[in-house]
Amino acid sequence: MLSADQAIQQITVPAIVVIAGKEVEISFTVNVIKVGETLVVSTAVPAIIDAARFGIPIENLNALSQTVGGIRLFDKVSVSFSLVFAK
Repeated sequence: MLSADQAIQQITVPAIVVIAGKEVEISFTVNVIKVGETLVVSTAVPAIIDAARFGIPIENLNALSQTVGGIRLFDKVSVSFSLVFAK
């Protein structure tokens, strides 16, 4: 995949995300950067996680909101990540 001493590549990676026991496949577009012995993988754009895809009704989020002092909870959130792999 990346063989140069310093290389950058953008790819789409499928992942299984598990929330509340429900598995959903979500694709993440990531930048892969290799410098020497280090590989860095970071989201190029945030992925949107929708509670409904995990079987979590908005009513449950509203009820949860009330138990934590009325803090507004959203049914869709963006997720980003960065991973560093070193030999």
